[in-house]
Amino acid sequence: TSLSFSSDGTFLASSDASGGVRVWNPTTGELVWSFVDSDAVHEVGFTSQGTFLVAVGDSRVVRIWETATWKPWPSITGHIGSIYAFAVSPEEDLIVTGAGDDDPTIRLWSFPSGEPLGEDLYEGRVYDIEYSPRDRQVAISGTQPTVWLWEVDRRDFLHMIFGGRAAVADVAYSSRGTALLTVSEDGVFQYHRVPDVFEQRTIRFEQPLSAVDYSSDRLLIVCGDRAGNVLLLSVP
Repeated sequence: TSLSFSSDGTFLASSDASGGVRVWNPTTGELVWSFVDSDAVHEVGFTSQGTFLVAVGDSRVVRIWETATWKPWPSITGHIGSIYAFAVSPEEDLIVTGAGDDDPTIRLWSFPSGEPLGEDLYEGRVYDIEYSPRDRQVAISGTQPTVWLWEVDRRDFLHMIFGGRAAVADVAYSSRGTALLTVSEDGVFQYHRVPDVFEQRTIRFEQPLSAVDYSSDRLLIVCGDRAGNVLLLSVP
């Protein structure tokens, strides 16, 4: 269901619908560590400094492991529905989580202690949350045909980006936080300058788009569609 490299490239983490969380050596393919949850895991990811590995899913808790020893930290609890996405601040002191279905909320917690700091209602299921590298904002996508820019300090949304007419499947910030990419299930790709989100470039594809990200050298944008195609775009 998701993949994540550690910031130094030492580890590759994966999660699956059977509850598996696995960490691999990406050079040799060797399995380094694993954990099996009782429910599906929707997202796994390393924090930006590589200190922790985080996983969320149908168990309704945020699971945390210290990467130096793979020792578990106390789980963050409070959601009453499945958690579909999360984003940890670059300083590794805050985490934003997004749920859906029976619990359509976006929640802010201290990290890794899990103290609740605020929440906001999201009308639908959250698909992705990305933390801006340049300021205390997160971009949130989901079943709504808009992207929320959520102000962490105010615990409230700052702005909405309107794009296609379908759910926004994925979002990605550039490494400096000056651009934001969005892809929608009606095949709409958008490139937004940040913070001036009104300046944009739009490309419409025939197939629904499901994923977007930058290449490691930040010269290319990669998109995935529902037909199994990988699309490469040059960065404006």
